[in-house]
Amino acid sequence: MATNLVRLKLHELSLVDSPANKSAKVTIFKRLDDQDKSEPKEENNMTEAEVKKAVDAAIEETLTKQKELDAKIEALTKENNVLKLRAEMTAEEKQFSKESKMTPEEEAAFMADEEKKKKEKMASFLSKRQSDESLEVDGMVIKKSEVGEASFHVMKSQQEALKKAQDDNETVRLEKRAFEEFPNVAGTSAEKAKVLKALASAPKEVQAIADAIFKSANDMASKAFTNLGHKKIDAVAKTSSDFNTKVSEIMKRDNSTRTQAMEKAREESPEAFKALQEAAA
Repeated sequence: MATNLVRLKLHELSLVDSPANKSAKVTIFKRLDDQDKSEPKEENNMTEAEVKKAVDAAIEETLTKQKELDAKIEALTKENNVLKLRAEMTAEEKQFSKESKMTPEEEAAFMADEEKKKKEKMASFLSKRQSDESLEVDGMVIKKSEVGEASFHVMKSQQEALKKAQDDNETVRLEKRAFEEFPNVAGTSAEKAKVLKALASAPKEVQAIADAIFKSANDMASKAFTNLGHKKIDAVAKTSSDFNTKVSEIMKRDNSTRTQAMEKAREESPEAFKALQEAAA
């Protein structure tokens, strides 16, 4: 009786062309793992003409994209060249190009010219620019040709009014300083203020020297006035004493009033009366 072998675990199975048991029957099953499963490939049934058409379409799409990329590169290169060109231009050349409404190509041609030719082209522009009226506002130079005559007139009037107000305030400040700090220096406060204003634009070293001179002159004049005042008081006292002595003598001699004696003293001692007047002047 034949024996059936079941529930066997085979580690290796070798197939040979001349088996030992020729009458044995063996049935083998094989199952794919999940990771080996794949979608069945569709069979390519395209004709040769369809394949050629698909290839041509792919080539056309690639060429179109390449042309678009080349156009972008060309535009960026052109823009970069324009930026480099303008970076090399002077401020006057940029303004000339702007006012002349040059295209990038015209700018390139202009910059390629010799220096002499560029100056010849810009001669009229430079002449107009040099004669063009301008003013400075907050550090910016504004030209009449750029903003128009009406706007320039308004800005100029405003600036002049502001400058006048600033000058007036500065004059008042300097006159006050002259009156308070240098009252004994010769000249009026307004005259001394003009000198101080002129010195404001001088170097710091010169300003310091001028201040020292002003202070020294003021101190010397002040001392001189003080000494003169004392001398004047002494002189008035002396001449007054001499004249009063004469008046007293006349009052006793003529038994007259002081007013009457003073009138006679003026006649009898004109030198004493004159000295009294000069000392009191």
